[in-house]
Amino acid sequence: MSTITVTFDPPTPADSPSAFNTKAFATLGDLNTWSTQANTVAGEVNTNASTASTAATTATTQAGTATSAASSATTSASTATTQAGNASSSASAAAISESNAATSATAAAAATSSKYDKTGGPISGNVAVAGDLSVSGSGGITNTYTTAAYSFGPSSTEQIYRSGNTLRFYVNSADVANIDASGNLLVGTASSSGLTKMIAVNDSTSSSAGVVYQAAGTAKGYTYLSGTSAMKVESVSGTTIQCISATAGVSLANGATSWAAISDETLKDVIEPISNALASVVSWRKVIGKYKADAEGTRRQFLIAQDVQETTPESIDTDAGGILSLRYADTIPTLAAATEELNAKVDSQAEAIAALIARIEALEARA
Repeated sequence: MSTITVTFDPPTPADSPSAFNTKAFATLGDLNTWSTQANTVAGEVNTNASTASTAATTATTQAGTATSAASSATTSASTATTQAGNASSSASAAAISESNAATSATAAAAATSSKYDKTGGPISGNVAVAGDLSVSGSGGITNTYTTAAYSFGPSSTEQIYRSGNTLRFYVNSADVANIDASGNLLVGTASSSGLTKMIAVNDSTSSSAGVVYQAAGTAKGYTYLSGTSAMKVESVSGTTIQCISATAGVSLANGATSWAAISDETLKDVIEPISNALASVVSWRKVIGKYKADAEGTRRQFLIAQDVQETTPESIDTDAGGILSLRYADTIPTLAAATEELNAKVDSQAEAIAALIARIEALEARA
């Protein structure tokens, strides 16, 4: 800041008039200089005061902000303290609940220890499950009582239970299927008399029980009863019934009236032509008879398998008991060859007869 440097030498009564005047005028000049310097100092003082006032205002504002921040920090700290207290209370409550739950579970286990054995023993009495029941381990669900049932539907009319040595399936109170100890699957019947590892299908209200065969959910064929004395194998339109082994077989086209054998030349190796066919056919006994086991004694036309075996063994099958079966359709090639041989004889005889007739006519002409 500027300073006032004026030095005054005012006049005194002892001064001579001229000295008095000189000092008086000099003092007036010094007063003017002092005034100027005083004004400068006053201006600088005012400026410094204004700056100090601004700084004081800023400091006051900052102090207010700091006070607010301190207050907020205090509030946050108080909130955190409250939350920590609540968390501690919740943890304490959870610990108490867990302890109570453990105590309850222990009490429940103790109360039912005589009824439930989680170490592998049986569960006695009734067990109701709301929702899904999951059973792990190799033991599964077992029932040692012969007449006790497992209910699996909305009511007791849907059950699976053991009856003697048969596992029975009930739907809507109807006995729909059974599996017996012989491995038979019985549909609509509980009778397995004479059956071992078979499927028995029965319709108690009609005579049309059977099996349907589907492809992608669409029926393609059926095997079923038609009335009480006919068993039908039926295909839908466009489906062929086939009986085929690894090398051969037959098929019945939809709408056909006879079986067709696989006979494409590209599938065969020709070994030799059929010879002596006519003699073979002549040697076969062609008879009318009946099967010994046929109680009705129905008359039938037969060839005898032993006769055919002697000349055409390719047409014969023998089962494990030595009983012969004749594939009648397989004799057709022999019959065709016999017809060809007979036709050749007829042609030869016709030529001989024609020659004889010509000679007779010639002789008659000469006479």
